[in-house]
Amino acid sequence: CYVNQDVRFLQTGIKSGFEQEVSKNSAQLGRDAKWQTQTQISRLPKYLSVNINRFFFKESSKTNAKILKQVQFPLSLDTYDLCTQELKDKLTVRRADVKLEEDAKLERELRKKVLDKEQAEKIMDDGVALPTEFDDDQGSNNSGFYELK
Repeated sequence: CYVNQDVRFLQTGIKSGFEQEVSKNSAQLGRDAKWQTQTQISRLPKYLSVNINRFFFKESSKTNAKILKQVQFPLSLDTYDLCTQELKDKLTVRRADVKLEEDAKLERELRKKVLDKEQAEKIMDDGVALPTEFDDDQGSNNSGFYELK
C-alpha cells in the first residue's frame, strides 16, 4: 500500500497498488504507448499482512522523506472487490453465511440489553463455528473478510 495524496483509507491504497500504468516504445506508432494493467487476487491466504509504504525519495534534495498523512484502516477489511470473478463466485456463498451469523449475533446483543439479567444469561450463541477455509484449499480464506489483529 503506497501512501500518496489520493490515499485516505487502506482499501483505497491497496486498490491503487493493483492498478499500474505501463509505458513502452512502439515502433509502429513511433512514440511511447501507454496502457493500464490491473491485477486481481486468485487465492486469499488465511492471514493477510499489508505493508504501508510511507516514504518517498526527494530528487531535489536526494533524501528519503516520510509521508505524514493519516491513513484510516477498518477493524474488518473486505477484499472481495480485489478478487477474480472465479474467486468471487466461491466467496459469495460463505459471505452470506457470515452476514447471517453477524445479524444473529447483533440480534442476541440487542435482546440482552432489553431483557433483565436472568433472561439475558439464558440467551447464548448456538456454538457452531463457521469454517474459515475452503475444503479443497487448506490455509485459505473463504469469506474475503479479515479482522484487524
